[in-house]
Amino acid sequence: MTDQAQESKEFRSDNIVVKMRREPGCTVIMEITVTPIATQAAYQKALKNVNKEFSYPGFRKGHAPPQIIEQKFGNHVNDEWRNILAKTTFSEALDLAKVFPRTEKSVWNVDIRQISKDGAELYLEFESHPDVPEIDLKEFSFATGQAIEVTDKEIEDAIYELRFEKATYQPVDDREAQEGDFVMIDAEMLHENKTYPMFKGRVFQVGASQTPPWIDRLIKGLKAGDSAEGEIGDCTAEDHTGHVHDIARLKVLEVSTGELAPMNEELFKQVGAENEETLRAQIKNRLFRQKEEWEFRQKMTQMENFLLDRLHFDVPKSMYESSSKKMAQKQIDALKREQGWEETFVEKSAEIKNSVEDEMKRALRRFLIAQKVAHDNNLHVNEQELHLEHIREVVLEGRPEKMDENDIPRLYSKILQNKAMAFLTENTLRMKG
Repeated sequence: MTDQAQESKEFRSDNIVVKMRREPGCTVIMEITVTPIATQAAYQKALKNVNKEFSYPGFRKGHAPPQIIEQKFGNHVNDEWRNILAKTTFSEALDLAKVFPRTEKSVWNVDIRQISKDGAELYLEFESHPDVPEIDLKEFSFATGQAIEVTDKEIEDAIYELRFEKATYQPVDDREAQEGDFVMIDAEMLHENKTYPMFKGRVFQVGASQTPPWIDRLIKGLKAGDSAEGEIGDCTAEDHTGHVHDIARLKVLEVSTGELAPMNEELFKQVGAENEETLRAQIKNRLFRQKEEWEFRQKMTQMENFLLDRLHFDVPKSMYESSSKKMAQKQIDALKREQGWEETFVEKSAEIKNSVEDEMKRALRRFLIAQKVAHDNNLHVNEQELHLEHIREVVLEGRPEKMDENDIPRLYSKILQNKAMAFLTENTLRMKG
C-alpha cells in the first residue's frame, strides 16, 4: 500500500480563501488568505476587548476612545488581534474544508505569516482523521467452496481421541518403544541454529494412524531418556518446491504399555451418549458445526482481504511511526547477530523497515475499516466480551491471567474487527442467498 499522493483543493468564503494540501501520513497543510474586511473586523473586536480589560484616567472601564487605547495599549491590542484572527480564521477554514485535527496534539504548526488591515496570510499544519471510504460490496462475491461433509475417517479419529484421553497405561523401564506403546515426549524445533519449544509432555501412541508419521518414525525404538532428530513433516529431504523442512528434536520422557478406553456404557455415559450410535451422531454434529464455523471464518477473511484491497486510504503517521521504528529495530538487531550480516546489512535493514511499516499500516487500515463498520451499524464491544476473550486467551493461548495496561485496547481491537467482519459476512450471505 503506497502513501496517499499529494492532493490540493481550494475553498472560499466571504472572509477567507483556503488552499489545502494533503500529504502522506494524513498530514494536512492549509495556507489561508484573509480578506481586509475580516482582518479589520478582528482588529475592532480586539480593540473592544482590550478597552474592557484596562482602565484609563477620566474614562469608565470600556469607554476610553479607541485612539487612546491604541496609543497606550498598542501591544496588547496587537496580541489580542492576532489571537482573535487566528482562532476565527482556523475555525472557519476547518469548517469550510470539513477536515479536522485528529487530536488536540495533532496540530503541529500554527503561523501568522503576515497581518495588516489590508489582509492577512496564515499557515496551519496538522494531522487529520483518516478518511475511510464508503464500503460498497456490489462487486464482492465469496469464493465457491465444496459442500460441508464429515467423513467416516474423521469420526473414527474423533472417537480415537476420546478413547485416547481416557486411556490407562503403565510405565515400563529399560525397553524400546514398540507398536501400540504410549510414549510421552518433549519437542523443540531447530531453525537457523536456534531452538524453539514445540510442546512438552505430550503422549503419542506408536503405530496409531492418528500419530503424525514423522513423530511415529522418530519415537519408534527409543527408550525413556533417549533423543532423536528428524525433519518435521512427511518428507525426508526437500519437497518438490525445493523447500528444506525444519528439524525437530524429540526427547522421550516415558514409555508405557496401555489400552484405549473401551467402547462401553461407562464411556458413553461419561460423554452423555446412550450408545455407540448416538455417540457417533453427536461427534458428527460437532464436527459439522466446527467445519461450518471454519468455513464462515474463511469467508470473513475473504471479506477482509477484499476491503483491504479495494479501500485505499492513508493512515495517520502518529499511529504507526514510533511502534514501527521500535519493531524494525528489534529485527535489525537480530539481523546483526547472524553470521556474515555485514555483507547485506544496508539492503536487508531497508527491507525490514519497509516491510514492518507496510504491515503495521495494513493492520491499522484493518482496524479503521472495522471501526467505520461498527460506527455505521451501531456495533459495540462490552465488558463481558472483553472478559470472555481474555479468559479464552488464558486457557487456549497460555496468556497471563492478570491483564496489563495494553490488554484492554488489544482485546477491544480484536473483538471489534471480528464483529465487523462477521456482520458484513452475515449480511452479504443473507442478501446474496
